[in-house]
Amino acid sequence: MIIQCEQCKVKYRLDESRIPGERAKVKCSRCQHIFLVSNEKPPPSEPMQPSIEEEPKESVQAPFECPQCGFQQPHSEECIKCGIIFSKYKPRSEMPPPLHSLNAGGFELDKNLIDAQADPSPPMLGNQTTEKRILPVFLLCFFFGAFGIHRFYVGKVGSGILQLVTLGGFGIWTLIDFIMIIVGAFTDKEGIKITQWT
Repeated sequence: MIIQCEQCKVKYRLDESRIPGERAKVKCSRCQHIFLVSNEKPPPSEPMQPSIEEEPKESVQAPFECPQCGFQQPHSEECIKCGIIFSKYKPRSEMPPPLHSLNAGGFELDKNLIDAQADPSPPMLGNQTTEKRILPVFLLCFFFGAFGIHRFYVGKVGSGILQLVTLGGFGIWTLIDFIMIIVGAFTDKEGIKITQWT
C-alpha cells in the first residue's frame, strides 16, 4: 500500500500487515509529522474521464536540496532543517572578501595611530611589593573565609561582597583562596602577589 505524508507530500510503501487493527499512527521520516493511516481498502470506483473544464493536476515536484545543509525537501522558500531563506542565501565563494582586518563597524582603523597611542612599556609587577602579609590573610581565610573577610583585607571589595553573599561560593571559592594563600599565589587588589608571611 502507498501512503503519503500530509505535510511534506512524500510517498512511502507500507506493508498492510504492519497495521494492527483498522488504523495506525505513522511518523514521516523526512519531516517528523505524525499522521493516521487506515487499513481499509477504498471501494472500487469507476475510472473517471477528465472533463474539459477540469484543470490538470499539479505534477509532483522532485525534492529540492538545501544548498547549505544538503537536506532533501519539497520546494519552499526556506529550509525545514537549517532555516535559511533561499532567496537571501549566498554561498561563501560568492561573498565579498572582508574589507580590512582592523575594521570597526565599517570605519577603517589606522594601525599606525593605534600603535602610537599604545603604552610602549606597561608597568612590571614582578619587582613591586605590597604592605599586606600572608599570615593575617591566612588566619582571616581560615576563620572567616566563608564571609570573604580576607578579600576585604587585601582590598578586593567586590569579590569580598560576592563571597559574603554566597558564603564563600558555597565553600568552594574559600577553599581555592585558602590553597592559593598557602602556595603564595594569592594577590592583592593591584594584582601583586603577597609573599611575605610577617
